[in-house]
Amino acid sequence: MRIAICEDDVVQARVIELYLRKMTGKYRIEEIAIYTSGEGLYRAVNQKNRFDFYLLDIDLPGISGIELGTILRKEDSDASLVFITDYPQYVTQAFGLESAQYLLKPVKSKIFMHTMSRLFDAYERLYVTYVLENERQLRLQIKDIISIEFYYGDIIITAFTGVHKFRINVKQEKARLETMQFLKTHQGYYVNPNHIEKICSDRIYCANDICIPISSRQRKKLLADFHQYFSK
Repeated sequence: MRIAICEDDVVQARVIELYLRKMTGKYRIEEIAIYTSGEGLYRAVNQKNRFDFYLLDIDLPGISGIELGTILRKEDSDASLVFITDYPQYVTQAFGLESAQYLLKPVKSKIFMHTMSRLFDAYERLYVTYVLENERQLRLQIKDIISIEFYYGDIIITAFTGVHKFRINVKQEKARLETMQFLKTHQGYYVNPNHIEKICSDRIYCANDICIPISSRQRKKLLADFHQYFSK
């Protein structure tokens, strides 16, 4: 996850950054960037420097947090907005932007951790983020992924948005796929059960005419996992 903090009070910004860094042991936070003005963050977004979470002080000099949130929501409807304010009366304006949450200053550690943990958990149920070469990021909605193949240290992701191939830590990624409830069909193949259209003796047919092999060793467990997934 990539997180932007927009706060003109540098001390408050560093406190929030410290809270977030304490959460990196549980959550995959790849970047925390601090901006002291709405204009600075706006320029970064215009340069395609996108984030998954925006923590915005409402009372900013120049462009306000509410105005900035409106722009960010238009640029990226999937991003989460968290508003931070001294003034509870601004909260209703934040809700008008379908913000993920709001926090009142001074931001307390326990409240912050609880709020952000809930948001991060919800995010991780919907999205998966990969760090590519040159620190570029690929963010995909899990529901859009059809199948995944591993081939000599590469991962090949077939999604409704296209096919993505890049280097990855295969062992670590296979463990993560199991937590995301992808089904293993073969030594190097995984499939999103929601896109399975037909299961044959040696292959699976998925959406977009995707065909995935099934190994004889994996078939029994695959069928059991498939039925268990849809019986929940």
